[in-house]
Amino acid sequence: MSYAKVFAGNSIAFITDILNIALFIYLIQSKKISSIISVIGKPVSVLFLVLIIVGLFSGIINSLSPITIFWGFRTFYRFSIFFLACIAVLSIEDIKYYNKWLPKILIINFAVSAIQYFILNERGDLNKGTLGDNSGLYILCYICLAYFILAYIYNRISLKTMFIYISLILLIAIFSELKVIFFLIPFTYILSIIIGKKSIKTVSSIIFISVFSFIGLFLITFFYGAKYTSFLTDQEEIQAYAFEAGHYNFQEGGLNRGTALTDIDNIFYHNNPIERYFGMGIGSASPSPLINSSFFNRYGSQLSYFYFLTSYLLIEQGWLGFLLYVTIWTILVFRLRNLKIKNEEFNFWKSFSIILLVQIILSIWYNASLVRDDCWFLFLYLSIPFIYYKQHLLRSKISHIIKNKNEID
Repeated sequence: MSYAKVFAGNSIAFITDILNIALFIYLIQSKKISSIISVIGKPVSVLFLVLIIVGLFSGIINSLSPITIFWGFRTFYRFSIFFLACIAVLSIEDIKYYNKWLPKILIINFAVSAIQYFILNERGDLNKGTLGDNSGLYILCYICLAYFILAYIYNRISLKTMFIYISLILLIAIFSELKVIFFLIPFTYILSIIIGKKSIKTVSSIIFISVFSFIGLFLITFFYGAKYTSFLTDQEEIQAYAFEAGHYNFQEGGLNRGTALTDIDNIFYHNNPIERYFGMGIGSASPSPLINSSFFNRYGSQLSYFYFLTSYLLIEQGWLGFLLYVTIWTILVFRLRNLKIKNEEFNFWKSFSIILLVQIILSIWYNASLVRDDCWFLFLYLSIPFIYYKQHLLRSKISHIIKNKNEID
């Protein structure tokens, strides 16, 4: 394949990479790092720096080329940089603008997904709506789940409106066979009730999810038959789906999400403590449209490790990198819980992002969507409460300056 075809097929991804590099340079030059640290907290900032050092060290000790290391950093940290840039650059007014687009994006993707299913006969992983791949639809669905459920609990939308949007999400999940969404719907309801605003709507939400679960099972049976329904309700089928070797990619020897960590550890690290802790080097296992590593060429099709972020991280950055990565997202949950502003709008987005963070942690186990090309809007919405808190700190600082000035006068 010529370089021209490669760039043509990945033009959007390459353009966003260039923009992301520009944002990173801007963050450094504008000296906004200190303000970002004050928002996300020092523990997260320090651990993120340590994670970058571990990634760089893993590449150096494994004698990887600078291009390979750069590509690995691009794969794993481009969205982290974008997340920090959103906090630094965007304002509450920007958020209000982007927020208007979420229902429209869901409706458009439902329409396109339906056309792909009924007319183009594109189902399963081939059904991707307007997004780059199936994982993009998965991300969109769980963002919308959290948003519309919380919007109902916080009296932003009616029960009827929530029912319509959750129905669209369920139908998208059916068209594209996003099985995990069938479990995320009740999970997100329960999490929203625990985290969100407590009201009489808590009771109606429980009734709604019970009724909606039966509707969902009926629709699944209608589209795929009783066998598919039993797959979602039978414990042995669920266990095989998550833990049976080769089940995910339908070939013997392939990894599965439930065993990826132990399999990678047993296959590659059983007698090498250095590689066990630091991995084989960041970028060593990353697929690339330009050039693939020798590790990818040898093990990519055999193990399909790149389907799961657990195995992906463990191969490239070892147990130390993997544990740091999970810990950072976990600490961010507690950081958000501890942020306090007497503002209902902030509390809504705070609850929303906590739910997203929990789902992000689950996604590390479930698939590799967090390093796919369609993850930008997830990190945009994740940054919203931090943007609110940034402007709260700025207003408090200005008020303090004015107060001191008045006292001097």
